[in-house]
Amino acid sequence: MLINPFSHTATHTLPLESYIEIIAHISNMQNCIPIVATYPQIHDYFLEALSTWKNETKQEISNLIIFQNDDDILNLAALIEQMDYVISPSTGTIHLASNLGVPTIGLFSAYDTKKWGTKSKQYVILPYEKTQMNENDIQQAITQTLHILQENINN
Repeated sequence: MLINPFSHTATHTLPLESYIEIIAHISNMQNCIPIVATYPQIHDYFLEALSTWKNETKQEISNLIIFQNDDDILNLAALIEQMDYVISPSTGTIHLASNLGVPTIGLFSAYDTKKWGTKSKQYVILPYEKTQMNENDIQQAITQTLHILQENINN
């Protein structure tokens, strides 16, 4: 499972720590290996956030794979092509996966689902911009994401 928590333009997204929580849950699902593709401008930031999360929660994510990509979209496309699922707030990453026939879960605003719809049409609607979401909104989004994923794994 590719979890891509990075998006330059998405105003409706979750804090990075929330994506790390999703990654931790996925790492505990049977036959699931979470993969995060970073790129040069975000790689160290992600590693630092992951370390902070582990220190604060006292949890380990034993089977996380971090693919340190360069800025080449062809590398990302080749990685996505090997995935069973892609989870992301990035419409670019989600559309690349959708066009490659990989099922997706987009964490989008309601507007983005109309403008940037995907083949699988599986979305978690984020009702507010990241800066306006409260802990309840965030936990609902995490729960819904994991529920959609688990339903699809079981089918």
